[in-house]
Amino acid sequence: INESIEDYTKAIKLDNKYTTPLKNRGLGKYELKDYRGAISDFDEFLEISPNDKEIIFYRGNSKFSYGEFLDAILDYTKVLEIDPKYSLAFSNRGLCKYKIGKYESAIEDYTKGLEINPKDKFTFFDRGNAKIEVKDLVGAIEDFTKAIEIDPRFLFSYIYRGNAKSKLGDSENAIEDYTKAIEIDPNYYLSYSQRGNAKSKLGYYESAIEDCTKALNLHPNDYFTLHERGIVKSYLRDFDGALKDFSESLK
Repeated sequence: INESIEDYTKAIKLDNKYTTPLKNRGLGKYELKDYRGAISDFDEFLEISPNDKEIIFYRGNSKFSYGEFLDAILDYTKVLEIDPKYSLAFSNRGLCKYKIGKYESAIEDYTKGLEINPKDKFTFFDRGNAKIEVKDLVGAIEDFTKAIEIDPRFLFSYIYRGNAKSKLGDSENAIEDYTKAIEIDPNYYLSYSQRGNAKSKLGYYESAIEDCTKALNLHPNDYFTLHERGIVKSYLRDFDGALKDFSESLK
């Protein structure tokens, strides 16, 4: 990609009115995660071709990557003015709104995106997260389930569905989701940590400690899990072990 960017730069120097190299150089920078450079090229390109929806979309993505959510929203809105059926513009605008705490509006955008593309597992997942924020746990579970129906190996949908079930007090079924996530990826620490938390709620303290320990073996600096394991150890009257975990979690 770097060599291609150099070639596009040479072409631009030869004829700065020839927009294709400028567009392609911006896309190359985007692929290399040089988002500032990409935005600069996209800005210049859009001065010449202001209605190129793809480049406006990628400029919005670049701004999102820098946390410039309000500016990104403006770009996605411009894309939708040009093409009201651009489902990813709805989805990504929804994600920007989620990031700034506009959860209800985010859900509206996710829903519009899904009306256009009902097979978008990521938008179901994102809408599920937004529903959790507005305390619609049942709706969140439905969305995570839809994402899993589209992709039965969607790891994070199992974890987040388990979280929603746990918040509803359904720890047994939450454990099933975390266990499925572990089957998909046995090296992801969060599945063990969350399963340990669910087991603790049911009084399965020894097994909860085992899960927390597995999580910490994979991710030693997970202070939440250290604290959780300390709590469970205190339930088993292992106060020395609990104090050690609490102390480590505060470092």
